[in-house]
Amino acid sequence: MAPARVNILGVGFDRVDLAAAAERIIERHSAGQRTFVITANPEFVMLARGDAGLGKIARECDLVVADGTGVLVASRVLRAAFSCPRSFSW
Repeated sequence: MAPARVNILGVGFDRVDLAAAAERIIERHSAGQRTFVITANPEFVMLARGDAGLGKIARECDLVVADGTGVLVASRVLRAAFSCPRSFSW
């Protein structure tokens, strides 16, 4: 079972780093499952807040990964920090 997502303004982000995201995709592919992945940045989050259809897609997709420093900062503000690339380590 996948761990709970971190909710940032209505978009749930999976708490995975690049290796874990790739592993999840490979596992699903090996099992013959289609996998819908969203790389969501702050602009996507704001669009999803105003567009119910886009928000629904984000909630129902298989994997939502953070795309950008703004999302990483928001996760830290919420005290639910994601694993992040070394270039973003603070």
